[in-house]
Amino acid sequence: MVGMTGTAIDLISAKNSYYSTCRMADFWVTLKKAPSADIENLLSIRGVSEIQTRIEYPVTVNMPEIPEPISGLAISLPDRPSSQINNILLRSGTYFTQENRDEVIVSEKFAAAHKIVSASFIKLVLNGQEKNLFVVGIAISPEYIYLTQPGNAMPAPGKYGIFWIKRSFAEDILDFHGACNSVAGLLDHGYRLTPDLPLDEIRHALAPYGVFNCESLSEQSSNLTLGTEISGIKQQATVFPLVFLGVAAMVLNVIMLRMTEQDRVVIGTLKAIGVSTSAVMLHYIKFGAIVGLLGGITGCLLGTWINNAMIGMYHGLYTFPHLESHCYPSLMILGIVAAMLCAVLGALRGTKRIIRLNPAEAMHPPAPPGMGKIIIEEWSWLWKKLDFRWQIVMRSLFRNPGRTAVAVCASAMGAAILVMALGMNNSIMFMVKFQFEKVLRGDYTLTFRSELDGGALLDIKRIPGVALAEPQMDIPCDFISGSHRRKGVITGLVQNAKLTVPCCIDGNPVKVPETGLLMTRRLAEELNLRIGDMLTIVPVKGLRKPQNIPVRGLVDSSFGIAVYANYDYLNQLVYEENAVSAIQLKGRFNRDEWLNLASEAKKWPLLSSLESMAAQKRQINEKLVKSLQGMSFAMVLFAGVIFFGAILNSVLISLAEKKREIATFRVLGYYPLEVGSIFWRETVSTNLIGVLAGMPLGYFLLYGMSLGFRNEVYAMYCVVDPSTWILTVFLAFAFTFSAHLIVQNLINKMNWSEALQMKE
Repeated sequence: MVGMTGTAIDLISAKNSYYSTCRMADFWVTLKKAPSADIENLLSIRGVSEIQTRIEYPVTVNMPEIPEPISGLAISLPDRPSSQINNILLRSGTYFTQENRDEVIVSEKFAAAHKIVSASFIKLVLNGQEKNLFVVGIAISPEYIYLTQPGNAMPAPGKYGIFWIKRSFAEDILDFHGACNSVAGLLDHGYRLTPDLPLDEIRHALAPYGVFNCESLSEQSSNLTLGTEISGIKQQATVFPLVFLGVAAMVLNVIMLRMTEQDRVVIGTLKAIGVSTSAVMLHYIKFGAIVGLLGGITGCLLGTWINNAMIGMYHGLYTFPHLESHCYPSLMILGIVAAMLCAVLGALRGTKRIIRLNPAEAMHPPAPPGMGKIIIEEWSWLWKKLDFRWQIVMRSLFRNPGRTAVAVCASAMGAAILVMALGMNNSIMFMVKFQFEKVLRGDYTLTFRSELDGGALLDIKRIPGVALAEPQMDIPCDFISGSHRRKGVITGLVQNAKLTVPCCIDGNPVKVPETGLLMTRRLAEELNLRIGDMLTIVPVKGLRKPQNIPVRGLVDSSFGIAVYANYDYLNQLVYEENAVSAIQLKGRFNRDEWLNLASEAKKWPLLSSLESMAAQKRQINEKLVKSLQGMSFAMVLFAGVIFFGAILNSVLISLAEKKREIATFRVLGYYPLEVGSIFWRETVSTNLIGVLAGMPLGYFLLYGMSLGFRNEVYAMYCVVDPSTWILTVFLAFAFTFSAHLIVQNLINKMNWSEALQMKE
């Protein structure tokens, strides 16, 4: 609780401080082109408090030492520094000077990846013109805390960068004198949580200028990804403490019950001489309180370590000006109080039965427990087949139902966490395998800033090493279904495409229909659509004519939210012919052929990016998979703590109660291992029941966690491999066996004669 909640607080605090300092926008609008003077009219819309116009333009970075093209985004800033919306924070260097217009400020992680420093030069291709720009500074922006290349799920700092240029320079080089194509704005406080009404009016007011995109802060990619991560952390900060504190309370209940049974005569004597019941109760509650206090303090120390480790991991994923782990005394006090409260409740539950006895009854040793038949003994045919060791075990389990229940519950919780941890690893690996082996089967993807004709495909096919090339057409649209509205992209695929194959979650391919759409299941649920329903689409580029299209089928996607249509059908819908937005390639390139492909790609002025599927997969494995696998490894350790601690406690109590029986067996000539096997069978029995009950519980917990890891960027599906069930049983057995080794050692060292002595 301390570690994960502290991490969430640190992230939220860093985000809020960053947003406040740099005046993070509440909404963004992307346009084709509009006079900046006309944009000022937006201030008359109720809820809009401030706006900022700017120019955005995709660029290509020309680095002779790197063969493949590198893409980025150029964003205009005022020529002179001002307190603007989405302001940047300089990490080194200075803001623009007044002497030179060919200046640029580079995003920090891109600069670090290519060792770019202030007072150096960088070549950017803007609007088909290569410009050698002087780097005056290195900066970060709250818009790009989580910076990814469009179409990619994970950050690739060396492949994509943000470049801030002077507004006057951008207007000259891009032919935007007195115009803009991007608007960022702030809303009044009352509209920030419900921005739909002012955004609808903004969209309507700017419709004549071609609105490509209009989104609120909650929909902005970087903010959405960060928010999803924080929600996941909060979920873990709630689930795990509940599990651990619940098990702790049950274990303490058994311990205190055993302690008060041992002190029964003392308790009766104290009450007989006038000591109040509350004073005796307080004595035992202090024990639970001290255990809770020590456990809470230890937990705070471990939580601080977890917090430091998590913040260190997030430094590699997110870009903040200040992200540090902090100690929160109030959170630690809350954690200690929670630990003490659960410990005291466990102690109270375990002591009240003995404390309630009257003095005369308590001063006598307890009556021997009833020795009636247990339920299994009623089945004589089964009972007679059990050897005497199993009969001892069965009687012990059924005659101590409370202790047995605690052992089973602890094992079930441990097994549930194991399934959740190992299943998370399965689900993560499935995400990557599904996307890059089932859906995306090409080796490289060439993406263009605007549509090309079919001749581009013929040019690509002539390049040596290309075995197969397939065109794609991407149409950004507004999807409208009743009261639901959402932006997205329709991807046109050729008939029987081999390099992008829409699939269901079971891996079976789904054929793209000749007419209509294939839609990702998550998007269909969001828009409340089923197969056969009609969806209204409004293209954000070209002829913005609304069209009603049927949904012909549903597919799944682990990265992004995809909508597919037939390539020719989609061209007809937007009145195009053989338009190409991207080309997927399949081939085995040697070094010379790869350099030739990269060189040819660099020559195309409209090229946006050349992406390697293998590189994307590697980035996802390094950034996302490793971090989540680290989390699952920690969960396995947590499960081990529950198994080891709860089992050891239960068996040690049983061992203390059966010292005379153990000594008797030893006197009769039984070896220590033979005696230990009785306890081993008892432990295995309770744990087997607990593991079998905990595995389905773990699956449901994993399913709930997977729902928290679904957003526009990626979706984690609940997948558990058969090997996970086997490994869960194996690890549960390993944890159980390690606890039994301690018990066996105590049996080996037991003093027979002392154990056989009768109490006077």
